[in-house]
Amino acid sequence: MDVPDIELIIQWWATCHLATLWQHFGHAARNKELMGMALLSAEKEHFEEEREARAVRKTQRDNAQKRKATDSLAAQNNKRRAVTPSEFSANSAHPSASAPQADNKDSVAGSVNSGLQELKDAMVNTYQELNKAGVNGQAAKRKKRELDLGMDYLINADQCMGLMCRRKVFDVCFDNEVADFDHLDCNPECILGCSRCLILQPMVCCDIHHPDRFSIYSSQADEPSVISRHSCLPKYTKQAPNLVLQDALDDWREQKTISTYGWSHLNDLGPSLVLPNCMLDRIVDCAHHRKINSILDLKKETGWTDSDRFGNEIITLIQRHAPPIASPFVTTPLSYPSTGNVPVLATPCPAARTNAPTLKHKNKCSACNNEGHNARNRVCPRHPSRAAQNKENDQS
Repeated sequence: MDVPDIELIIQWWATCHLATLWQHFGHAARNKELMGMALLSAEKEHFEEEREARAVRKTQRDNAQKRKATDSLAAQNNKRRAVTPSEFSANSAHPSASAPQADNKDSVAGSVNSGLQELKDAMVNTYQELNKAGVNGQAAKRKKRELDLGMDYLINADQCMGLMCRRKVFDVCFDNEVADFDHLDCNPECILGCSRCLILQPMVCCDIHHPDRFSIYSSQADEPSVISRHSCLPKYTKQAPNLVLQDALDDWREQKTISTYGWSHLNDLGPSLVLPNCMLDRIVDCAHHRKINSILDLKKETGWTDSDRFGNEIITLIQRHAPPIASPFVTTPLSYPSTGNVPVLATPCPAARTNAPTLKHKNKCSACNNEGHNARNRVCPRHPSRAAQNKENDQS
């Protein structure tokens, strides 16, 4: 690809090697009359400040775990024997005096070396390790998941006292200082040599030497405000009002896509360009549970980026097609009095029942029709045992 008028190259994330990155940057300003810019957006964990902060957090976590282990061990020892003050002070001493030294050594060893000669030696050792590992070896695959050494020096060039220049990283890694210039051989008739092969020194080096030229690309966006978490909605079965609201939202987003972006975008990309399907389903669910009453509620429950723009229209549709609110009260129709003398009693409302104690049902005997016993109970005067006793009394 040889496009001469590319003025800006952006590499998103440091996922490639330094040679691949330089090839990407080389597509800028093929026309020598133009000046191109190349930007690298690296992940946060690749910067030296973040590594040091992460090492400090790790040290604090390790110290906290050591203190917990020491306290638990001391508590166990207290149950067995008495601990002297000297032993207790030795066991419960804060380990921050000795532990950070080892961690600092590890962090310094793993950090970017500060020096030009260190970079050269590190690049030579890296290439030798890659040649020994092989292209198809397991070690080579593991190396691909790690950050390239040259990319590491490029990102943290401002922290290396021997470099302090991002362009110098490319010169060292590609050994440009000892490279032969063949522009004089291409055109010996010209004193300056071939104009195409002649390497010109750029007027702008990098953001370290010319920070004002890259200030327009710095991000000045404020941190987004913290939005409260959305509600956890229980499962339910969609009824007719929910389906009507879903159809109304579907028709609205189609019309809004046409009026905002045109019929071609609706045909190519669909109505999800304005309101995604997941947002539509979320609005229907929240409307069923009465969770959306304002634009702030809509933004909280859905996280829709166009809530401020189209929020009023969505709330109007919700109020128009939302299912009715179920009343917590139960009504009973009035009873009309009859023409006779028998009074008509209204059916008591289930919701208006009092907590008065109910009378316990008493058993009724089928033999003597008295309450409090049954026919099999000997208390009953007509029980067969009583009849035999009366017969014996008559015979006597």
